Amino acid sequence: MTTIGTQLKTSKRRLVIHDSLAFLVLLAITAVLLAITLFLFRSFSAHRAEFARESGEEGRLALLQHRPHDAIGDLRTALSYAPNERSYELLLAQALGDDGHLDEANNYFLNLWESQPGDGFINLQLARLARQLQKPEAAIDYYRASIFGSWNGDGITRRREVRLELAAFLIAQKQFALAQNVLLVAASNAPANANLSLSFGDTLLEANDPDDAMKQYQKAMLEDPRLAITYEKAGRLAYTLADYPHARDYLEKALRESAGSLGALPGPEGDISTLLKNSERLLVLAPDTATTRSDRITRILGNRTIARKRLDACIIQTATPQTSLETLKSRWTAAASNSTRAALMRDDSNQDLNRSLINDTETETARLCGAPQGDDALLLLLAQRAQNR
Repeated sequence: MTTIGTQLKTSKRRLVIHDSLAFLVLLAITAVLLAITLFLFRSFSAHRAEFARESGEEGRLALLQHRPHDAIGDLRTALSYAPNERSYELLLAQALGDDGHLDEANNYFLNLWESQPGDGFINLQLARLARQLQKPEAAIDYYRASIFGSWNGDGITRRREVRLELAAFLIAQKQFALAQNVLLVAASNAPANANLSLSFGDTLLEANDPDDAMKQYQKAMLEDPRLAITYEKAGRLAYTLADYPHARDYLEKALRESAGSLGALPGPEGDISTLLKNSERLLVLAPDTATTRSDRITRILGNRTIARKRLDACIIQTATPQTSLETLKSRWTAAASNSTRAALMRDDSNQDLNRSLINDTETETARLCGAPQGDDALLLLLAQRAQNR
């Protein structure tokens, strides 16, 4: 019995050892299989991530190279490997818009906007799409949201850029007052930089705000006193505003700082050298720049002589009598008694009468006898500016 019992115990021990070994073997096999599975899964995930990264990069480069159609395919592929990757979604929405799929791009950005309504970039893209979709009010709202939204990076610079873009849009919409407000806020927050001030000045001019444009040009002069283009822009603007003393000073500085290189550059009113000469001559001719009453009257009398010679020459030049010229001649005759120095000194209304006669003469003779030259051309300029006041 003892021997049998011992054998039974030995058999059980062997069975337990066998089962234990079998379990350990199975456990080891399972562990190996699990390790292989994890390796394969990680390898697959890594390949998916790599495919997504490569496709996303190709899409980004295609956008930079202005190939939005190609970018759409690459970015869709990237999103198939990396769903809900925000950077790829933003790029895809942008590519759709650039490729003309405006409604789809708008919907895409709106979905992104719902999760981040304060994102500056998304609001900017929605503003641009609203412009293309002919929704100006929505575009303005999105621009404003973009300005006050969050930006990853240099928010100060990006907000200034958005303000400038909004101002350009408002100018295109003829909403000049709103554009002026946007520009003045942007300019007040801008760092001291002559080129920036020049840019603000140019845009304020487009927004029909010459006074603030001049202030920006003057600010640029302080920021960079040697920048010739600043004096040219300020000189031209002063000339159009009939501020001939400043026009002369700024144009002189423009020529000096450019060593004469800007002198022959054309502009809407002529090159700088010509404008400078005109400004100097207008300081002699223009009654409004006179410093005394007596000087103003002297100028009016001198301008009368110039305009009357122009009228007489035009009458001779015309082949057939012109009623308007005959009417002007009759007005000159009627005004003779009110056109002496004594009459002009005695009554300012006589000054107004003579200035009106000079202006009408230069305007009508230019219409009938062609563009005038010399002092007549400058008197015509004064007449035109008087009409536009």
